[in-house]
Amino acid sequence: MIVVPSIMHSGTRLLRNVILEGQDFTGFHTYEMDKYRKELNEGLIISPLRHPRRIAKSFKDRERKNTKWPYAKIHLDNQWKLMVLIDKFNPLYLHVDDEIKNKEIELISDAVEKDLVSDWTVCSRSGEGLGNHDIDLDDCPEAPQYQIDFYYETIERMNNLWMRRENLKS
Repeated sequence: MIVVPSIMHSGTRLLRNVILEGQDFTGFHTYEMDKYRKELNEGLIISPLRHPRRIAKSFKDRERKNTKWPYAKIHLDNQWKLMVLIDKFNPLYLHVDDEIKNKEIELISDAVEKDLVSDWTVCSRSGEGLGNHDIDLDDCPEAPQYQIDFYYETIERMNNLWMRRENLKS
């Protein structure tokens, strides 16, 4: 069983609709975590992540729009705190805005035992909405340091996992 918890605007649609297309999985946003405790304990967990400042930019750009979700900073902070809790379940990550993403696709392909295609085309299926996928970090709001630290720690962890994989192959 594949479980895909995510923070809103972190690459959720890209991972679910493009990368894992055709795979059976359970996906949810972190604020729904309590409903999916069983799945978290039993499944292969794969989570997308974008730089926290880019996620904050997506939230800020939507906060005054008429949406069903309240795009307030407190809701974003809560989702990050829940992702840090989900990290204890040892997920694989897909950092959709970092160069490590292709290595991560290899790791995820190994884990699901299927060659996955890494299509990084920005489109409606991948979650393109306001066009801020590649926005410069200097043009994004600040984010709490623990989020930025977490983001880079998970990149380092995934890189170490990929390097161990490569060492086993040689």
